Amino acid sequence: MYSGFGRSLLMGGLIAFGIFMLIPITQFFEPEPSEVQELQEAVLAPPPPPPPKVDPPPPPPPEDREPPPELNQPKPLPSLEQLEVALNPGTGGVGVEMKMDFEVRTESVQEMMDIFEFGDLDEAPRILREGRWRFPPNFRKERGSGYVRVEIYVNPDGSVEVQKVLDYSHSEFIRSVKQLAETTRFSAPMKNGGPVKAKYKWRIEFPLN
Repeated sequence: MYSGFGRSLLMGGLIAFGIFMLIPITQFFEPEPSEVQELQEAVLAPPPPPPPKVDPPPPPPPEDREPPPELNQPKPLPSLEQLEVALNPGTGGVGVEMKMDFEVRTESVQEMMDIFEFGDLDEAPRILREGRWRFPPNFRKERGSGYVRVEIYVNPDGSVEVQKVLDYSHSEFIRSVKQLAETTRFSAPMKNGGPVKAKYKWRIEFPLN
């Protein structure tokens, strides 16, 4: 009877010991608890205020400039109606076109003081008597027209002096044009109420038939 009881007690003790020994083994296989991280609330600083608005500097005041000197306005030239003259001699008719075409003077200082351009006169001289026109006898007539441009002096009495031939379309008519110009009589060129000598570039046109 006591031997059976002793074995039971021994077996109970062994089982209890075995269970006691299993406790640390089961703890070894349990996962370790993860580390808990504490989150802290981040406090952000407010954005910096915008830079103050700066107005651009005002423009500098305008410099005081002296007004430009007044230029002497040139005397207005005569109108085309005053300078256009039509000559119609009895030998076929000649068209004379007078247009202002001033060039640099080549006379001496004294001559420049005594001779005036048509544009400097009180009014443009008028043709009082038409000059003589002679068609070149050896020129073969053809259609169209030609011209000769001459430089003339109109004297205080209205007579004409041909100084030189400037250009032309037909050289055969140079002599006829010079004769026409020198036999033409103008009204006296007037400057400041008195007769003077005037200079002019005169283009004379003529038919070729």
